[in-house]
Amino acid sequence: FASPTSGSENVALSKITGTPKAAVFMMGSGLTAPSSAADVRLGFGFTDGTTNRGIGVYDKDTTSPTDTSRRHAAEACVYAVTTGVIEEFSCAFSAGDLDLTYSTTWGGAALYSALVFDCEAAAVVEQAAGSSTGLIDVTGAGMRPDGAIIIGIGNNNALPNTNTAARFSIGFVNRRGQQVCLAGGAADNVATTNTRASLWDNRCIVRYNNTPSSGSVEEFSFVGFTADGCRLNCTKASADTRWFFLFLKGIDIGIQTFAQPTSTGVQYVTGARPRPQAG
Repeated sequence: FASPTSGSENVALSKITGTPKAAVFMMGSGLTAPSSAADVRLGFGFTDGTTNRGIGVYDKDTTSPTDTSRRHAAEACVYAVTTGVIEEFSCAFSAGDLDLTYSTTWGGAALYSALVFDCEAAAVVEQAAGSSTGLIDVTGAGMRPDGAIIIGIGNNNALPNTNTAARFSIGFVNRRGQQVCLAGGAADNVATTNTRASLWDNRCIVRYNNTPSSGSVEEFSFVGFTADGCRLNCTKASADTRWFFLFLKGIDIGIQTFAQPTSTGVQYVTGARPRPQAG
């Protein structure tokens, strides 16, 4: 769906007629899919219909020195630019609809996708990770989850906040103990581009600092779910940072990593549990 020129909008769901329990959003520029444009813009976030949390990163193209930013906010998705934010919205639910309210809008110039969950229960939790290694209990879910999505930009600033340097972490975990994390970063105001991106199958949170080519400065692995959230193990600590968790109950999530094929065509990915219903 495309953002409106102003105000709010209702996005009708084609497959869910009842009230959703959770939704995940991602964004890119352009009004068609697939589309591409100069500048790296990544917006990602989620909601349980009441609590919204989102992140956005930005890296301007063909600029020296580099021009980058990151932002986190109590919004379901964030479209960040160097000067702050160009668009963000919160989301509530009604039967068969996503009810979006835009605190600021780019005038219909952004395209979003939503992954909507019709599960038993969902909860969005924000928690600071601490500044030392060891076990950390993330609490406040009000249930024993079956899966979780974890996002953040490695900030501990009060929401909303925009800062220089583009960095992000997006992780997935399930009740079988499987985990995966996609993390990246780009330095700001340097003459030579300084970037790093990585995919981890033994971590759920990875943070780079403002010079990401020097390697990760913070890492967390998933231990398991608890009656009120989850337990993480901080194997590399740096600073007290905020991370956002979308906990899901009553849903069976499979996680599988795989290598790219040597040629184009169909590739069969085996080992994913449960049998996929969506990909």
